Amino acid sequence: MMNTLSLLETLVKIESPSGKEEELSRFILNYLSKLGYDAFIEHSNVLVSPEKKFIVATHLDTFRVLTPFSFNGKYAYGTGVCDAKASITAILLALEKINELNFGIAFFHDEENEGRGSKEFCANYNPKMAIVMEPTYLKIANVQHGGLEARIRVRGLAAHGSTPEKGENAIEKSIRMINRLMKIRNARVSVQYIKGGNMEYYVIPEEAEMRIEFTFKPNVKAENILRE
Repeated sequence: MMNTLSLLETLVKIESPSGKEEELSRFILNYLSKLGYDAFIEHSNVLVSPEKKFIVATHLDTFRVLTPFSFNGKYAYGTGVCDAKASITAILLALEKINELNFGIAFFHDEENEGRGSKEFCANYNPKMAIVMEPTYLKIANVQHGGLEARIRVRGLAAHGSTPEKGENAIEKSIRMINRLMKIRNARVSVQYIKGGNMEYYVIPEEAEMRIEFTFKPNVKAENILRE
């Protein structure tokens, strides 16, 4: 079988942005089958013994490919090297040396986007414990920051650009809303998308939309962020 670096390079070179994990899924399925494991694909997840009460899991997908694989003799670089194809590499190489598997394995799809892979898994299986392999600087992490994504549509009133007082500018309303949201105390606020108006001259925008992400510490509840 492959050594660590060769396997990592092979995995990274198989592009697998969210929604396009099929080639990587097939590669892992074939790899596991050659090792003698009864692996299968379900809802685009690659699974081995998913009915077990203890699961080791990671994910297949990456952000869109930005940099190719490279190795400088000490460090490997490239989209997905750390998150999380090094984890896939570690699992596959470990499975080569395990004689009797007493836990389950799950490679989830769509982790970077909407998390559909883990949701589908949890709808069908009920593990009691799991190790989720993510880059954590080689430290055990038993808690995780929470996240909340808000998609907001703001409505105003269209008017001629020369008489803005007769309308209500949806973009300006959005800016005021963002300024208020930035004052939330218990979350890190990130405005990731904003769109409004059109290319037509002298028109006060009637509608705007934006996507905002809130990240907060484990002891903060999403409901409290929504109330703020």
